[in-house]
Amino acid sequence: MFETTTTHTDLLSMLELNHLRLEAINLYDRCLAEGNLLPLERFIEQQLAYDPPQIQLLTDIANDLQQRLLTLKAYHFDIRQKIVVMFEEMYRLDVTHLMPADRLDDYHLLHPERVLMYVIEQGVSIEEDERMVLLEVLRASRETARRLYEDVLLTEKLHDMILDWIYALTVNSARAGWQIFEWSMKSDPKHIH
Repeated sequence: MFETTTTHTDLLSMLELNHLRLEAINLYDRCLAEGNLLPLERFIEQQLAYDPPQIQLLTDIANDLQQRLLTLKAYHFDIRQKIVVMFEEMYRLDVTHLMPADRLDDYHLLHPERVLMYVIEQGVSIEEDERMVLLEVLRASRETARRLYEDVLLTEKLHDMILDWIYALTVNSARAGWQIFEWSMKSDPKHIH
């Protein structure tokens, strides 16, 4: 009977953790939509106020944010890559030096007019209608990259903040455990100094 109660309690605890984790992810999505750290920051502060704070919940949230960060970075890379491939396929031109993969964080600073000028300088003849479409595609790509760049920065800040709290709580917990150990050793009459 005790095992059933423990299992039931564990199940409730897991369900509660999953509920809080989903709430955190919804707040993270709100952070992205608003471009603001506060919704998730406040949630984390509320979780830290519990005694003891739920380190497992914070760890799960940090892992979720890490996954989101990887997804955002992959999507950011894909946005740039699609433009590179487009110019290779349409004009047989390599434009990677204008938007190097190792400087992805700067892709949102791309000047579409400069890219188009480079294409024309390479001897490619482009009609006015096509030129306007290319500029629009480049601008849309740049705008998407800008939003992704901002989302990556915000996610990194939130992720780092949570990791800092996990580290601090873990160190604090270890220190408290060490103090209890030292106290128990001093109070044990069999302990030889």
